[in-house]
Amino acid sequence: MGSGKSSIGPQLARGLGLSYIDLDELIERRERMTIGEIFQNKGEKFFRQLEETVLEEVARMPGDCVLSCGGGIVLSEKNRALLRTGFVSVWIDVPLDELLGRLELERSARPLLAEAGYRSRAAALLAQRVALYESASRYRYTWKKGEDAAASAAVIAEMLKK
Repeated sequence: MGSGKSSIGPQLARGLGLSYIDLDELIERRERMTIGEIFQNKGEKFFRQLEETVLEEVARMPGDCVLSCGGGIVLSEKNRALLRTGFVSVWIDVPLDELLGRLELERSARPLLAEAGYRSRAAALLAQRVALYESASRYRYTWKKGEDAAASAAVIAEMLKK
């Protein structure tokens, strides 16, 4: 959440000559609701099940793509295994302070951060998920201060070529 997936992903796809898919956008189109509305109206459990189903569908699509997934995708062992085996997954590792700054203006659109105390909630979520991101990813890209999406995409593309 806030790592830059939706900014870096399209640029990485263009640089690699691949299509770009945002898993959350697929889910929103399918449900005709925002992620926030899905959480509010149907609950997180429903969303996580739908997320798993849509990830499996994308994995069966022919051809390669750059796929951006929401930060909670790694909560399911099934999803982590699929990310490891069905995709060349990259964890975009961004320091907590930077994430908090990025998320400040869009908190209301983030169901898990919309309430008071979001800073400690974000820290707890990151601490809970770091090992999961690591286990689901083949590569780890560590964001550097001042690096924009284009520069990040270029660094990731080079990592993938090795």
